[in-house]
Amino acid sequence: MAAGFLLTALLAIAFALAGLIQYQITAAVIKFSAAEYTDYVSKAGFVTRFCKDYDVSDEAKVDSLEDHGSGDGSDPAEEGSEEEGRHYYPVIRVPLTEDRRWELNLYEAFVWGSLVGPLIGGFLVPRLGPKRVIEGGLLGASAATLLVPAAWFTASHYALSVTQGVCTSMIWPAAHVLAYRWYSQVERTTVISFYAAWTAGWAVAVLIAGPIADSLGRDAVFYFTSLAVVCWYIAWQRYVPDSAPIPPNISWTERSLINTASDEPTSADGVLSYLPFLGHLLCAVLLGKLADHYRAHLVSTTTVRKILVYISHFLPGAIIFVIGYTGCDPSTPAALFVASLGLTGAMAAGVYTSALEISPRYCSAVLGFVQSIGAWGALASTYVIREGLYGSLPGTWTLVFGLCFMVMVVSAGIFLIFGSGTEQQWNEPEAPIVTLLTFEQANSNDLNNQQHELHQSNQNLEVIEQMNRKNQVFTT
Repeated sequence: MAAGFLLTALLAIAFALAGLIQYQITAAVIKFSAAEYTDYVSKAGFVTRFCKDYDVSDEAKVDSLEDHGSGDGSDPAEEGSEEEGRHYYPVIRVPLTEDRRWELNLYEAFVWGSLVGPLIGGFLVPRLGPKRVIEGGLLGASAATLLVPAAWFTASHYALSVTQGVCTSMIWPAAHVLAYRWYSQVERTTVISFYAAWTAGWAVAVLIAGPIADSLGRDAVFYFTSLAVVCWYIAWQRYVPDSAPIPPNISWTERSLINTASDEPTSADGVLSYLPFLGHLLCAVLLGKLADHYRAHLVSTTTVRKILVYISHFLPGAIIFVIGYTGCDPSTPAALFVASLGLTGAMAAGVYTSALEISPRYCSAVLGFVQSIGAWGALASTYVIREGLYGSLPGTWTLVFGLCFMVMVVSAGIFLIFGSGTEQQWNEPEAPIVTLLTFEQANSNDLNNQQHELHQSNQNLEVIEQMNRKNQVFTT
C-alpha cells in the first residue's frame, strides 16, 4: 500500500511538471505581479470590456457597431449615445503586443506537438513499458526546456515548443497503463483523478516564475524547471520498479490480463491567478474518491461515469455561457471562472477513467486517440481567441463563450448516449476454443494417416502374395 501511495505521488508530480513546462511559456513571457495580472485579465477577455467610456481617439477603438435603427451606421458615436434611433457601441480590438504574439505562437506550437504526442505514447507503451515512456517523455521535455534560453524568440524556439508538446503528452497513455497494472479496480478512479495535477503545474508557474525571473533572470525559470525534472527522475528510478506488484485482492482474470497487457503571492489578485488551477485539482481528487465509493456500494460504473461527465461538461459550460453577460463587476466573472475550471476536474474521473474501463488491454491506444482529438479543440481555440481579441473578428468575444458552451454540451451529450464504463467485447482476444479444435483436428488427421498406412500395407501384402503365386506356377 505504501508503494502505491508513493507511485501516486510521483505520478501526480510528473503531471504537475508537465503542466509547469507548458505554462512556463506564458509565465516567463508575461510576469504576473498583482497589478500586471489585473491589467492582463482585463485585456484577456473574461472581464467585460464594455463598462467604461472610451475615447474616440483611443487606438483600441477601431470601429463602431450599430445595434438597431435605421441608417448605415458609418458615423461612430460614443458608447451608449443615441441619435435618430441609432445605438452605437465601440468595437474594441485589444492591442496585440509583441510579447503576447510570441506567447500565442509558442502555445500554438506546443498544441501542435500535443496532437501527435499521445499517439506516439500509445505506440511506445506496449514496446517499452509505461514507466520508460513516462520518464522518457519528461526527460525529453526537460532537455528541450534547457535549450529554450539559447533559442529565445527564434525559429528554433518554435521547434522546442513542439518537442515539449510531444514529450509531455506522451505520458497520458502511459499513465493509464501504469494505473491499470498497479491498482485494483476500486482504486483506479482516485488515482486517475491525480492527472489533474497538470493544472497544479500551471499554478506553480504563476507563483514562482515572477520571483525567479526578478531575482535570477528569465533564463533561471527554465533551468529551475529542468532541475526539478531531474530530481523527480532520481526518485522515480529509486522507488518505482519496472514491473508492478500484483495486489493480493485482485481477481485471477485481471491477474492474467496484467501479465499480458501490454511577485505578491498573498495578495487578492495573486491568489486569483492560481486559485482556478488548484481548485481544478482538488475537485478532481475529491470527485474521484467519491466515485470509487459510490461505484462500489450504490450505483453501476456506467452511471457514475455519466454523472461525472455531466458535472464536468454541462455545469461548466453553463457557467462559461453566463460569464459573457455578467456585467461590469470583475469579481463576478472571476468567481464564475474559478467555479467552472474547478468543476471540469470531474473529467479525470469520468472520461479518462472510462477509456481504461472499456478496454484495459488497449487503454494506452484509446486514451492516446482521445487526447489527440482533444488537442484539435485546443488548437482551434487559440485561433478563435486570437481573432476575437486582436484580429479580424473584433466585437465577437461574447460569442466565444456561447461556442464553448455548445462544444461542451454536444460532446457530453454524445457520451451520455453512447458512453460506457464496462469492458467492451472487442477488448478480449479470440476464444481459446480454437486450440481445442486444432487438437481434435490433429487427432483426426493422425487417425486418417494410420488408416491410410494400413491400407497401403494391405495392398503391399496382396502384391506379395500374387508374386508368390506366379513364382510357384513358374517353378512348376
